[in-house]
Amino acid sequence: MTTLSSRRIGFICLFLLGFLLYAAPLEVVQAQSDDDEPLDCPYIHFVRKGETLGIIAILYGIRVQDILDANNLFPPYYLVEWQPICIPHIAFDRLYPEASFNASLFFNKLTIWGQNFPEYTQYNVKIRPRGAEDWTFLGCLFLSGENDFAAYYPIPPDLAKENYFQVCLKEQNEDHLVCTTVDHLNVSGKRYKWNGVWITIPTR
Repeated sequence: MTTLSSRRIGFICLFLLGFLLYAAPLEVVQAQSDDDEPLDCPYIHFVRKGETLGIIAILYGIRVQDILDANNLFPPYYLVEWQPICIPHIAFDRLYPEASFNASLFFNKLTIWGQNFPEYTQYNVKIRPRGAEDWTFLGCLFLSGENDFAAYYPIPPDLAKENYFQVCLKEQNEDHLVCTTVDHLNVSGKRYKWNGVWITIPTR
């Protein structure tokens, strides 16, 4: 029996490793810590050939600026193959593509409902008028063993006169965020276009 030289064995091992890395499906690696301290980078992406910051941002549903800030990158933005890139968070619809989130707002009462959400998760419900920077916390949403939900929250008096809002759920243990926009139907006798149909709010 012919014994292979150590150099040849090493070459074969490197070749097989390189082939496996190249053929492996694109996956994000979740970073882990040995202690209870929060991680600065929860996910790591390894650059594939031909990828740009814009392509990576689209993959995870985030902004290019989010990647720049998380990795302290400055122009020129040169990426090399297999370079590790910190992904600060992943868009909710990328993690749960079958989930849907909706909201309606009538006379200062917000109704939110969703389908195909992950079980046993907790969310903070927050809202802000369109174009505003500050968020208003409305309450918490707990999903225990069910994928579908419906919940109701009153709108604070200082927001009662606003007509358009952004409503978001933020997972408490992660940076996952899912949002929608909603019209505030709050004026009696006023006509609104809702889901493509003009309706009139009856006089109270």
